[in-house]
Amino acid sequence: MLCALVFYEDTSGQQHNGTMTFLRTDRELLGITSKHVARDIAKAVEAGMPCNLVGTNLDPRRLIAEHPTHDLATFRLSDVLLANVGLLVDGSGDPVQHQPATVASWPPAPSEGSPVMYGGYPGAHCAARGDGNVDFGFFWFANKVCLIKTLEW
Repeated sequence: MLCALVFYEDTSGQQHNGTMTFLRTDRELLGITSKHVARDIAKAVEAGMPCNLVGTNLDPRRLIAEHPTHDLATFRLSDVLLANVGLLVDGSGDPVQHQPATVASWPPAPSEGSPVMYGGYPGAHCAARGDGNVDFGFFWFANKVCLIKTLEW
């Protein structure tokens, strides 16, 4: 899988989740998530609440950038951290190790007609099971870049 669930609790003990996508550039391994998730993780850890990336602690000090206007945040990860992210069980019941997508450079330069795919595990679509576990459905959609007005990073 190219992404994984991030779990964290707020100060009232309410559990929340987000999605982190893994990207390997020519220089480093990155984790991309929503800016609001990155900020909530930082608040949770500051309050002493746990935060994990499918069983591996996620340190908010790994945050390297937030986009000033878009809901995006970038974390610097390591191969050791990624190797410790819990295995997923796919529909066949077989364990799947997380692997990053590879991009030539970051951020990528979009071009009109290029394919774009988005995916994640929205908390609104999780289902609690009787054994105390929770199932999260993976949702995705794809399209093509239709129009580029400005390249603003």
